[in-house]
Amino acid sequence: MTAAANVAPGAASGCRLFDFTSRHARAKWPDPATEDGKAEIRRGLDRTEARFHAAVAEGRGIAPEDLAARLSVSDDPEDGGAVFEAAEALARGLADRIETRAAFYARLRAAHAPAPRKGLARGARALARRARAKARL
Repeated sequence: MTAAANVAPGAASGCRLFDFTSRHARAKWPDPATEDGKAEIRRGLDRTEARFHAAVAEGRGIAPEDLAARLSVSDDPEDGGAVFEAAEALARGLADRIETRAAFYARLRAAHAPAPRKGLARGARALARRARAKARL
């Protein structure tokens, strides 16, 4: 729960906010100003990272023990988490292809757009056929 107290009437906000949790819920709102709070935040981040890495390894067909090296900018696996430019991501096996945003959306639309309905104008059917043909390229 967050509660406010008027501490400086007339000041910019004039309020001070206080966050409270029940006695048995310290982990609900960890305090990043304390070592215990930092540890709890890192625990949650590490758990999320582990699930993400497992999904990436499975989806990319990379052995989980090899993934950390591919994600690291150095020889130290703790230097992972970087964002790589397209060519490097492709070389590391972290991407399937390099394409423009427009080509990406055209490919998605062609693959998942509903089939044209009968009764659509001839022009609309032609546009749909054209989008599907472009996606096959």
